[in-house]
Amino acid sequence: MTYTGLTNGDTAPATLPSINTPATVSSDAGVYPITATGAADPNYNITYLEGILTIEKATLSVTAENKIKVHGDANPALTISYIGFVGADDKNVIDAEPSVSTSALPFSTAGTYPIVPSGGLDNNYTFIFIDGTLTITKASLLFTAENKGRIYNTPNPDLTFTISGFVNSETQAVIDALPSISTTAIQNSSAGTYPIIMSGGNDDNYSFSFTDGIFTITKADQTVSYSSFPEKVLMKNTIILTASSTSGLSVEFQSLDPQFATVSGNILTAVSAGNARIRAYNIGDQNYNPAETIETTEVYSTHKNIMNLFTPNNDGINDYWELPDLDSWGKSEVKVYNRWGKLVFSEKEYQNRWDGTSDGSSLPEGPYYFIIDTQNAGVVKGTVNIVR
Repeated sequence: MTYTGLTNGDTAPATLPSINTPATVSSDAGVYPITATGAADPNYNITYLEGILTIEKATLSVTAENKIKVHGDANPALTISYIGFVGADDKNVIDAEPSVSTSALPFSTAGTYPIVPSGGLDNNYTFIFIDGTLTITKASLLFTAENKGRIYNTPNPDLTFTISGFVNSETQAVIDALPSISTTAIQNSSAGTYPIIMSGGNDDNYSFSFTDGIFTITKADQTVSYSSFPEKVLMKNTIILTASSTSGLSVEFQSLDPQFATVSGNILTAVSAGNARIRAYNIGDQNYNPAETIETTEVYSTHKNIMNLFTPNNDGINDYWELPDLDSWGKSEVKVYNRWGKLVFSEKEYQNRWDGTSDGSSLPEGPYYFIIDTQNAGVVKGTVNIVR
């Protein structure tokens, strides 16, 4: 307090007044009187003028707290924090709390957006606002290369992929740049497995991760075929076998009936009368499956169309008198006579097995007269020569 009206060098009344105000530490902001009472002095009449105690609002910093979310997710709850409360005050004493907002929406592009506090009201605090930041990170897309396959030495099929992870019903149409997809397999790559790889691409709202696929090349089929194949081979003759495969791989040969014909390399040797199955094959390789073809040749012991001469000398060729038309003649009764008219051989149902003997003994060389009573061609007569 101050004094006015003192004289003669006086500085204060004899009895000093007391001074007080109804305001306390916890009083709200506003104006409160400052009053003085109890002053006394024998020389002065004392009057009082009130003072004013002004309690100003405290300053409260209102800070929007930073947030983070993934593109496509709902916005997180926006919150604020306070700095500057006095005493035991907290946000519960505020008459009307400030609000907080952001321009970011669930489908907003990845990036940063301000979180802005505003408004609010309180008798004891003034607000200073500090913006926060909402960071929207990219959503994750998974690109999966689809497995593919083909046969060796055929063109590659189109490479495709699937995408998972889109948000907000978006599709690949929104992607700024799709990743590439490739494989190391080319048309003439060997049979086996190769990776299908995805890489690159970019988008403002999505980050990319990749799962490789598998490209499988399977072996191709091939065909083995004879260039030519004999229907018949005379016993003890040899034939050169020729065959090829569509793969270009070499062809090997095998006799499935070695009792009738044998094969060494590509040489077929007729062994004895019968039907010999000859296999031409290739076992395949890394790129081709095995393949084979089987043909049958008849090994015969008598020269074709020889009816009037045979050589029963046990050399395996023409050892029997074989009648080439016997099948068409049907049941045939054969009788053979020597030059003196003696019957030396007869058989009611001839089977092409006369070996030039009579009663177990070899007949001498020379001509013999025959009569054949056939079922379908009448009687056939002629001469057959035995040559040893």
